[in-house]
Amino acid sequence: AAKRRVLAGDPPELPVARFDVTPPPAGPAVARALADQVGVALADGVDALLVSDYGLGCAAEPVRSLIERRRAEIPLFVVDAHELAPWSQLRPDAVTPSVAEAAALLGEPVPGRDRVRWVEDRHHRLVDAAGGADVVVTLDVDGVLRLPADRSADPHRVKAAAAAPARWCNGAGDVFAAAWTAARCVGAEHDVALTVAQAAADVVVLRADATVCGTAALTAH
Repeated sequence: AAKRRVLAGDPPELPVARFDVTPPPAGPAVARALADQVGVALADGVDALLVSDYGLGCAAEPVRSLIERRRAEIPLFVVDAHELAPWSQLRPDAVTPSVAEAAALLGEPVPGRDRVRWVEDRHHRLVDAAGGADVVVTLDVDGVLRLPADRSADPHRVKAAAAAPARWCNGAGDVFAAAWTAARCVGAEHDVALTVAQAAADVVVLRADATVCGTAALTAH
């Protein structure tokens, strides 16, 4: 897939247009082949499995069925998906939806204002809908809010670095999910992992071009 944004002016830029080119959904043969490769990886032992599901067919039934059968072998299972409902029965340890994806999971319209409060008010509903997972909602310019699966624990928010809204299209959500998973794999506590992951997302959105966050950039930030 290719995602293009046209911006105008000096920083802070203003978005002018957006046009994406998305490949057609993967066929059954691709899904079966991917399931085979996931099985091979799990056989070697993993610290975590992070699913990034854009709804293009690669995480179709063969992949989900394999993960469901091998779920006990996955110490940390994180799902970053446009549609979270199909993954809830696999009981992920954590999901990382945007606020729009969280709203879709509940069948509600996307909140236009007070998004942090909207998420906080739906703490238990979102956890239940996600299969009992920690729900880590990314809120672009408003940072990130973790809703613990433990109903007795309070939500925890980390704010984002100040950046023009036009920057929040550089793959920050993907970087966030990867950094959060990596931090948890090396034993970081939940709130520490949240801070590290938000910092990685900040690195991305503070760059003019779409990028990834390397160790040096993360440490410097």
